Amino acid sequence: MISSPVSVGLHTRQLRFWLLEELWFLSVLSPEHLA
Repeated sequence: MISSPVSVGLHTRQLRFWLLEELWFLSVLSPEHLA
């Protein structure tokens, strides 16, 4: 499948935000694991 650079950029940005939210969520749920 061929995607336009704009579509790829938006998808990458959404994935990056999702990863950041996932890491933040895990850090908030389990602070003792990061200590």
